[in-house]
Amino acid sequence: MCLAAGLLTACKDNKKGEAQSEKRTEMEERAQEYLANARKSLAQKDFAAARQSIEQMRKDCYLALSGRRQGILLMDSIDCADAQQQLVKLDSLVRQNPDDDGLAEQFEEKCKEVDFYKKKIVHDRKAMQQEMEDL
Repeated sequence: MCLAAGLLTACKDNKKGEAQSEKRTEMEERAQEYLANARKSLAQKDFAAARQSIEQMRKDCYLALSGRRQGILLMDSIDCADAQQQLVKLDSLVRQNPDDDGLAEQFEEKCKEVDFYKKKIVHDRKAMQQEMEDL
């Protein structure tokens, strides 16, 4: 009797695992659509829309582990591109107002922010590659 109950439970767990696997696969596919939309928005320099796509993917595709990892890297790229665009604008303002110490400080901070995101992207790529090798 106990053996039969154990086998029944094992079968139910296996079916649950298969359903979970199918759902994960479905979410991974949907996540790729969100990521493609985010990349398109990034290419058009629509950073808000790109971030929105990533955030929606995180919410809707919570089982898409690969998609979420890619989303982290893409979000870093969005943040870096946005910071670079702001840096260009600040550079122009600093050139027009060379005596404005406040603008010079903002420029320096934005330079540090861009450097941070570039380093973070490199770090996250290495971490992602290491994870893939470990699998």
